[in-house]
Amino acid sequence: MQSWLKMLRLNILAGILFLNSSSAHKIESTTTETTSKNDWQQRLDALTNDFEEQNLIVKQLNNIVQNQETMAFEMKEDLRVLKISMRNFETIARRFTNNDDTNRVLEYGEFQQKLGSITSDNEKRFHLNSLRVQKLENELKEALESMKPAGDQENAVTVDAEVLRTCADLKRQKAAKSGLYNIDPDDNDQGQPSFEVFCNATSGETVIHHDLVGEFTAKNCRRGRCQEAKNITYGNLSMLQMEALINHSEKCYQEIVYHCFGAPLHNKDMSTTAWWIDRFGQKQMYFHGTGTDAEKPCTCSQQGDCIDIEKKCNCDSRAPEWQKDHGTISNKSSLPVTQLVFKGLKFSSQKAHFTLGPLRCSGYQKSVPAKNSVTSCTDV
Repeated sequence: MQSWLKMLRLNILAGILFLNSSSAHKIESTTTETTSKNDWQQRLDALTNDFEEQNLIVKQLNNIVQNQETMAFEMKEDLRVLKISMRNFETIARRFTNNDDTNRVLEYGEFQQKLGSITSDNEKRFHLNSLRVQKLENELKEALESMKPAGDQENAVTVDAEVLRTCADLKRQKAAKSGLYNIDPDDNDQGQPSFEVFCNATSGETVIHHDLVGEFTAKNCRRGRCQEAKNITYGNLSMLQMEALINHSEKCYQEIVYHCFGAPLHNKDMSTTAWWIDRFGQKQMYFHGTGTDAEKPCTCSQQGDCIDIEKKCNCDSRAPEWQKDHGTISNKSSLPVTQLVFKGLKFSSQKAHFTLGPLRCSGYQKSVPAKNSVTSCTDV
């Protein structure tokens, strides 16, 4: 009997231990399951946010593409009208070639003048549409860059946006996005105050825009005896602030384009008809590079592919059609461009205008000039 009771007690004890063990396992399983659900919910929320952000970018891209398609259609329509006008012109020209009637000759002259005006207007519209397409292409490029994942994650660092030296710091920042940031190139409270710029997080470029919207057009005046200048300002930034950025950057540049219709950059006596002023107030007459070779002021002369190989620039060919000299000014000692200057155009058929890009700087300058160092002859 005692043996049987002892066996019963052991069985009861084993049952109790089994129940306790089972309960503990259920509690642990429930806790693990709850934790797992929370983790998956967080992941799901993160994926949902990423999807919404990417969906917004895709919508922006669709709008840009639609705008490009609209302008492409407008440009094709302009060309179609121009081709029709040219065919009409050729037809009338053939008809008048063998006709000496004075009235018809006069009529032909009036038609030729009208056609010239239509052609000029169409060329200008085509040029403006080309600029709009280029702007949209840049917006599309920036939107695509914003969709790219962050770069080298191993070297990624977290940077306080309020103390960026330049936008080059942002390139190394984890999950950085392009946009407006405050930078302080010469360090906090040790020089010029911080200022706001646009940062490209992918390229690390610091971009400073100016107040010249669109183009600066030359005027026609009697015998070209006039001159017009356009001052270029960069928001509320002082020149000392911009110098601080330039000095602390590895490279800086500005794109400049001279568009011309029979209007050369250089006269027959090689005097210039247009130029720009640097930050020290000095007249500069080169439109590409650093200006070290006065005989090669334009891109085409430096590359040896000008329309007229005997000229310094494409526009010097004086061709009665739209041409351009497109260059990149990269001399840090002269940038930024502070003024564009035109001498007057002599003839009503001549046309010319400048377009100027923003100041762009990138990289780090290892050695920064001292405050009292000489950077140009103006400092002496």
